[in-house]
This record gives sequence, C-alpha cells and structure tokens, in this order.
Amino acid sequence: EDEQAWCNLWMLCLKAFCRIAHDTRFAPLGDAARECLERALLSLDVSAPFPSAWRDCYDQILFPIVSGKLKAAAAAGNAADEEVCIRSVLLLCRSFRQNLHVIILLPEMHMLWLRLLGLIEAFKHRIRAVQRDAVTNDVVLTLKDMLQAMHSDPSFQKVQHASGQDMWVLTSTVLETFCPDLKSELMPTGSTPNKPHRDSAAPTQPRWGGATEAPAAPGVATEVAAGVAAGVATPPPSAPSSSAPPVALLDPGGMPREAEVGGGAGA
Repeated sequence: EDEQAWCNLWMLCLKAFCRIAHDTRFAPLGDAARECLERALLSLDVSAPFPSAWRDCYDQILFPIVSGKLKAAAAAGNAADEEVCIRSVLLLCRSFRQNLHVIILLPEMHMLWLRLLGLIEAFKHRIRAVQRDAVTNDVVLTLKDMLQAMHSDPSFQKVQHASGQDMWVLTSTVLETFCPDLKSELMPTGSTPNKPHRDSAAPTQPRWGGATEAPAAPGVATEVAAGVAAGVATPPPSAPSSSAPPVALLDPGGMPREAEVGGGAGA
C-alpha cells in the first residue's frame, strides 16, 4: 500500500516535470524541470517499485507529452522546440536502457519499444544527416546499446514468445527507414536470431536482415505499432525502387491517437 502511494506520487511528479519542460508558457522553469525529470528517471536512488509503473510512466505520460510537443514543433517549424524534443528523446532512450531489465519483462514491452522507435524515427532527417550533431549521435549510440542488450538477454526471447511478434523483423523494418547504417551493422543479411513460436497457420515473416525485406516507408514505426495493436496481417508500404516482396506486417489502423508519432497530448 505504501509502495503504491509512493508510485502514484512519483507519477504525478513526472507528469508535472515533463509538462513544464515542454510548455513554452513556463519557459523560465524549463531547464529546472528538465533537470528534475532527468533525476527522476535516471537516478539510481529513485526506482519505481512495480514494473507496471514504468509502463504507465512511458505509455501515459512521457510518450504522449513528448510526441505532442514534437508535432507542434514540426507544424510551426520551430527549431528551438525541436531541440528540446530531441533532448527529451535522448533522455527517454537512456531511461529505457537503464530500466531495460525490468521493462523487458512486461507483456506490453513490444508496444513500448515500437512507440520509442517511432519517436526516434521522427528525427530521421537529423539521424541521416551527413554529419550528425552530438545529441542525435548519442540517441543512435543509446539505441545501438539497447539493441545489443536485448539481443543478448534470454528474457527478450520470452517476450517474443508471449507476444507472438518477431521483434527483430519489426525493428529491422523500422531501422531501414531512419538508420540503415545501424541496421547493416547489427542486422547483417543471413543473421538468424531466435524467433518466437508461431502457429503453423499464422503468417510467417522473413528472418532478421533476410533478403526478403523491402525498405520501409517513412512513418513505418507508427504503422507497425498500430498493426500490432490491431492484429490484422497486411503488407507494409514499400519503396517504389525495390523489387523485393514487402515484409508481412499488420494493418495500420487501430492505434490510439496519442500513440502516433507527433500526436497525443499537447504541452
């Protein structure tokens, strides 16, 4: 009971810090709020007592607020707000990585992962730049670290079995959109990590980095997450220049609005 009360208070604080940090009306408090948010998410002295608290933290607070601010920044062409958002995404990545040993046990882990990839994908113009800025490069390095950690963690295979989703295929499809160099490094053609058990009647998907994959279209992280939520198989959009058959993904309908990159709760 005491742990639950503490958890509720922690969530309220996170929500307040995140909203203030992304609301221009509180600009004078923005730096202080971001510092408090960072300490609340990364401090080793602060830890959520329940794994589900991390799910609610990301799913109900951090993802919607950051994606909402990103959508507003993109619509207004505001470079300063975009910078705030990319720094927030870096913080989310570091927090996700630090708590991966807990998050990876959640049955919803695959949906949280796809939503995080969707936020990163929104900055593909910075990631694919000839010369990345320092913050964007840190995002890519943290993403690489998470991928390596998940691939070596036996618990991740249990998540795949439980969800029935081949996370490596989904991740590979999204990476092709915004960071093909990282995909080439970590997911070379012919690499075949363990796949989740599937019913013989279920649609099959190509192996990790297999030759049957086609380049993903922009925004594919959102479509993949939506399709996983909807549970209906359909091929994803593929690049016009590719002659390879597309990856078997899922219907892009059915995602709650706040789960879309750039959508969700406003600042």
